[in-house]
Amino acid sequence: MEIAKGSEGRIHKVLGSPNLVAKIYEKGILSRERENRLIYMVKNPPGERSLSKTAWPKDILFDENGRICGFVMSKVGNTVSLRTLGKHSRTISGKISTKYKMVIARNICSVLWKLHIEGYVFCDMNPENIGVDPETGEVVLFDMDFVQQPDENVEVRTYVLGYQDLYSDALSSFKAGDYKSAA
Repeated sequence: MEIAKGSEGRIHKVLGSPNLVAKIYEKGILSRERENRLIYMVKNPPGERSLSKTAWPKDILFDENGRICGFVMSKVGNTVSLRTLGKHSRTISGKISTKYKMVIARNICSVLWKLHIEGYVFCDMNPENIGVDPETGEVVLFDMDFVQQPDENVEVRTYVLGYQDLYSDALSSFKAGDYKSAA
């Protein structure tokens, strides 16, 4: 059963596993490089402190021809996108305090910092890819399949996705293999 659709694929419930969902890519989206990235990510997840705050790939899915077609990840609980939360705060004046916004900002920084310490760089800083629990301000990052990883044996390209006006000059000039200087 489909529960969400994005530009690259669809998110489905996993039958018999209420805590998991599957991302199935549209045909023609996956390159060999992207497949290698997913395989690496499944084999080398970050530590629990980071893993619990990301929709990290847990297992690879294959089509009937044995080609990678998607991955399984944990289902994220009660979150709304940062974009939705931002729209809500502008619509209902005073509902989301400055202090609460600072808690959310701190939590975003904390998740990114934990990933960076482990050598990973989240490359798709799009407000739709940041889930926020509206009650607690806890943050979860989505769309992790563009993350840059530290394995020198996996050929990767640098992807700076999302909204360019949200990036610092250092990240805008980010080059492959230079992930530590962008952190």
